[in-house]
Amino acid sequence: MGFLKTYKRVAEPGRERVYLSANTAVLGEVIERVTGRRLADVLSEEIWSRVGAEGDAQLVVNERGFPMAHGGLAMTLRDLARVGLLFTDAAKGKGTAVTSTMLPRLLGGGRELLKGPYPPWLTPAIYQFDVSNENGVLAKGGFAGQMLYIDTRLDVVVAYFATNVTLDEPFGRFPIRKLTTTHFEK
Repeated sequence: MGFLKTYKRVAEPGRERVYLSANTAVLGEVIERVTGRRLADVLSEEIWSRVGAEGDAQLVVNERGFPMAHGGLAMTLRDLARVGLLFTDAAKGKGTAVTSTMLPRLLGGGRELLKGPYPPWLTPAIYQFDVSNENGVLAKGGFAGQMLYIDTRLDVVVAYFATNVTLDEPFGRFPIRKLTTTHFEK
C-alpha cells in the first residue's frame, strides 16, 4: 500500500475516466479491512460459490500475502464465462451476486467523463468494467487481449483468452458487438 502513496491525482473524482490498477488494489484492501477476512475467502463466498464453477480460481499474492486484486485472478475460460452469466437474465433466481438494482447503475450515465475519440456506444468504465453502456453491454479486458463480453439484453456471454503482439495494444474495433446483435435474438 505504501507504493500507492507515490501516485499523483490525475483529476478530481467524477471529472474524468482514468483507469488505474491502483483503484482495484485499493478496493481489494478495503474489502479485507471491512470484512476482517482474506480477499480470496470473500470472493469465494460472495461470488465464486454462486458461479457454478467447475474448478477453483487462483488469486495471486505477493511474498507478504498481499492479494494482487488488480491482476492476479486466474480461472478456466469456461468459469470466466460463468462469471459473465451473473449479469444476465439467465442468472435471475439462481442466487446471483448481481442485484436487479445494480445492473441499471452499471449500464447508465457518465458519458461526460470521456475524453478523446471514443465510439458512441462506449460509456466510461465504472465498477471495474472497461465498457459499460446503455445498450446493455459490459466488457472487461485483461492482460494481452483477454476479454469477457456480456450483452445483458440478449443474454450472451463471450469469454476468450488471447495473446496480443504488444502489451498495451490500443482498444480497436469491437466485432463481438456486431456478431451478437446479428446472430442472437431476445
